[in-house]
Amino acid sequence: GPDFPWRTLEDCLLAQRAMPDTQCSGSDDVDDGDPTTVEAGESELAPGARYVFDIFARPFALTFDEPTRVNVRESQVEIAPVEFDLWSMFWVMAVDELVDPGTMTDNPNGRGTLIDSPDDFAGWVKTLPFEVVSEGESTFGDTTVPYWRLEAPTERDSPDAFEFYQFARNDGQLARSGVFWLVPHPDGPLIVYTFPFGDEPLGRTADEKFEYVEATLRTLELIPGL
Repeated sequence: GPDFPWRTLEDCLLAQRAMPDTQCSGSDDVDDGDPTTVEAGESELAPGARYVFDIFARPFALTFDEPTRVNVRESQVEIAPVEFDLWSMFWVMAVDELVDPGTMTDNPNGRGTLIDSPDDFAGWVKTLPFEVVSEGESTFGDTTVPYWRLEAPTERDSPDAFEFYQFARNDGQLARSGVFWLVPHPDGPLIVYTFPFGDEPLGRTADEKFEYVEATLRTLELIPGL
């Protein structure tokens, strides 16, 4: 196949989709470094390889079934299929502080009082200004995790009230409905969150997003103390 100096294995695997003759595994052209550690910022990940996310203090690994777009930030990873907008699918977050539900406001620029992430996360969820319409459990890797599906109250303070509440310091925007999962990582809790709407054709229904989260995180591997 063609010989190019692929920077990482994932680059080579992506090229392999367009040029099936491309040789990746064991090629002298591939960087000898760990090709599966995902760097900060946006990247596109090829299916089939194990990727380690270790930017923030609660490292984990995933293997994707389809080409996947990710954006890795200091305390958040956004994950979506490559044909979707990054913000439109789901987030994995490592947060040490959450907003006190009693001070939460329907304003993208207004944030309530921050409190330490409570030991009773379920209690925190149930005191949000939302209705918990269902709750249950999902299996992520070898871990059983609880989830809560939320819907906002129908009454709003004003007809043009914004659609997002801030629930954490960094990029923690809670839409007027959505699903929270709580993952008990050995180094502290991970929050997984999806919200049900998006611009068509880039959006999926709430049920489709729920299924995508469960399918994507079935390979989740929690890595303590990296």
